[in-house]
Amino acid sequence: MFKNNHGFTMIEALFAISIIFMLVMTVIPIVSLINTETTLKRDRLELTNTLHDALQPYLWINHPVPDTYQKDIGLKSVTFSFIREGNMIKGCVEWNNVKQTEESICLYGIPEK
Repeated sequence: MFKNNHGFTMIEALFAISIIFMLVMTVIPIVSLINTETTLKRDRLELTNTLHDALQPYLWINHPVPDTYQKDIGLKSVTFSFIREGNMIKGCVEWNNVKQTEESICLYGIPEK
């Protein structure tokens, strides 16, 4: 009766589809998380470099501190603030990151006399 049976059975096909489904359902969230973290790291690096460049006039040209201003970088609105702490100037940047939480990075510099 079943002597010439060379194809997949229904059970084998369902088993193969369930394995493929489990792999897809595991890979998609991992790829999404990796993309989110990559964007987060790229934004941190870009804003740290921008803050470094924005801090330079306060260190070399003696711009008045404290100072705060907003700037649009890409699609983000970021806030730069500069204050004097002792003999150093502290520059901070604040923004809402890709995870929709507020984040800030601060750099310190010693002004030229």
